[in-house]
Amino acid sequence: MKKLLKKLGILLVLVMVISLVIRSTIPYFWPIEALVNYEEVLDEKFQGINMLFIGTSRIANGVKPSLFDKHMKNNHDRHIRSFNLGIPGASVGENCALARHFINSKRFSKLKYVVIELTSMEHAIGGQFCGPKNLHKPRTLYWMNRQNLAFSLDNLAGQSNISYAKKFRLGINYCVAYVANIFNAGMFQDFFKIKLGFIEDDNFGKGHKNSRGFRDVEKNSSPELLKKHKEHVKTKGKLSNLKAKKSKNFFGKDKKQIPPLKNEKYLENLKDLITEAKEKNVKVIFVVPPLIEVNSYRLLASVYQKLPIANKVQITNAATYPELYKYKNIYDGSHLTKEGANILTRYLAAELDKKLVKKKNKTSNTNNKNKKNNKKKKQ
Repeated sequence: MKKLLKKLGILLVLVMVISLVIRSTIPYFWPIEALVNYEEVLDEKFQGINMLFIGTSRIANGVKPSLFDKHMKNNHDRHIRSFNLGIPGASVGENCALARHFINSKRFSKLKYVVIELTSMEHAIGGQFCGPKNLHKPRTLYWMNRQNLAFSLDNLAGQSNISYAKKFRLGINYCVAYVANIFNAGMFQDFFKIKLGFIEDDNFGKGHKNSRGFRDVEKNSSPELLKKHKEHVKTKGKLSNLKAKKSKNFFGKDKKQIPPLKNEKYLENLKDLITEAKEKNVKVIFVVPPLIEVNSYRLLASVYQKLPIANKVQITNAATYPELYKYKNIYDGSHLTKEGANILTRYLAAELDKKLVKKKNKTSNTNNKNKKNNKKKKQ
């Protein structure tokens, strides 16, 4: 019996070592073909980036890095080189895992800012991520290492509005995802496709090689999105009008509307990520974009309020940013048109400028240099 267990142990170690070696040669974003291509662009042209945008399709379709950089330079005298890594359908766990990946990457040593879309835990534990249909899909596996497993389980434990039975079931799902990821279960077919070059080189998810991750939603041919677009036109923006109302209620001046915080652990984990990044000289800033899920305005308001002022911005309040909720700037009730993305990008640049490291005063620097020169002359 002991010999059998010993052999099984050796076999297990060998499988893990082989898996790790193979995985180390595969792009981080391997389950998402478009992002595999963007990762290649990042390696080739953008290792000098100093700002990353991370989030769901609202970020992918809403933030234009080239326009953002230009606006920051012309209007705020800042030299920013940014890239958009928004992933349609991303959960909070995937977003934070992605942030950690780049914060700790030696390849991107010039990275100074990571802007992350703030999303609700309710969205993360829905059927899209934890249901049996998607449990073994690559998108729920590739980012689930030990640190991200602990992050997800801790956030799940803090949810006060679901039963212990559901917490246990969802926790098991996270653990299964972790084990599957460690052993690369069911992944080798995809690995070989990537290694043999069987992916579309021009697939940039409705973006293009030079769009720096921005994706134009108006070029999307997804039947689901087209259906939502038709509904938006037919109802004359009924959904976006409802979202505008919710945004004013929960992100307006009246703080009495904000409900009590239900998940302290989620807030603590977001603050820990801020601290973790700070130790690497990277500043994390959470952003709440417009047109989030209807229930998310209420769910996120209490989390947003308790985040450090220096690490948060919101461009979701329709009272402050009415153009982002105008019918003509919205594609389908949840995503902005190309022109809407231009407006959002300019607003975001103006708000983020207030949160970035303070610029050195050129006048004071010149005076200091003059003083030093005068001292040298006297000596």
